[in-house]
Amino acid sequence: MQLRCSALMFAAMWLLLTPALASAEFLPTADRQYQYAETLFADHQYKQAADEYRRFLHFFPDDPRALEVEYRMGLSHYRGRDFQLAVQAFNRILDQPDFNGPFFSSYYMISQTQLAQDQVGSAVATLYNLAAVTEDQAEKDAAAYALGWLQLEHLWPEEPQGRVDSFQGACNNFDKISPARRDIYKLAALQAELDHAEAIPHKNPMLAGGLSIIPGGGQLYCERYQDALTALLVNAGFMAAAYESFDHELYALGSLITLVGAGFYAGNIWSAVGDAHKFNRDQRRRFISDLKTRLQIRFSAEKPFSFSLHSDF
Repeated sequence: MQLRCSALMFAAMWLLLTPALASAEFLPTADRQYQYAETLFADHQYKQAADEYRRFLHFFPDDPRALEVEYRMGLSHYRGRDFQLAVQAFNRILDQPDFNGPFFSSYYMISQTQLAQDQVGSAVATLYNLAAVTEDQAEKDAAAYALGWLQLEHLWPEEPQGRVDSFQGACNNFDKISPARRDIYKLAALQAELDHAEAIPHKNPMLAGGLSIIPGGGQLYCERYQDALTALLVNAGFMAAAYESFDHELYALGSLITLVGAGFYAGNIWSAVGDAHKFNRDQRRRFISDLKTRLQIRFSAEKPFSFSLHSDF
């Protein structure tokens, strides 16, 4: 009887303790939560990863990895193309009163987020702010390098009106890099290539428009041979039709054809000017693309507390 009572008591205690043991086994710990979020990030499940990083910050706000997790959450939003939340996360890092977090990486990722939204001016301002406020020379050099490439890639090809020459601005920023790191950024080779930028093929838009007095002449100058032939045939067709109409005393029809033909003729001139600008943009983009392939050093944003550099060769 006594043995039976002991067995019953043991069974009762086991039933009472089992849920507690089970719940203790599955209680979230900082390490488990962090690893789970990292696993989701590695699997490219960026929205879910951001949620798990946020949950980490809720349960473990005093964990020494809190700033890193905040950064990883911002990076998850960026990769998931939720740019507003990404900027908010990076700005929370920069708003720390005693800043000791991923300073360069946060500023740099804000600029990349702005570029992803075609906010080129904001991205330029962000990188200038980074160069101005950081006291780390390596970060100043990195900011100047990033600014130079931003101006080359996103401003120079578009011929922005009323702005400082972005090509010269890019060269000026590359010149700001300290001598100790010029080899790291391959500046000698890069600047040697930039010195040859004047040799990039170029078409004069005014000349293209002037040559279009003869329909198709401007397009031929811009090496758009099919467009040149089309412009010549269309305008010649309108001229011939208008002449025939007036020759047969069909003055109303002739006037209408002349009016429509004048529109096509003016469009031929305007199109040639646009073709020259497009030719110049394409040539600059091709030049920059070749430079990027051979010489650009890129930043890795994966490690928040330091930035690493790598090239494609």
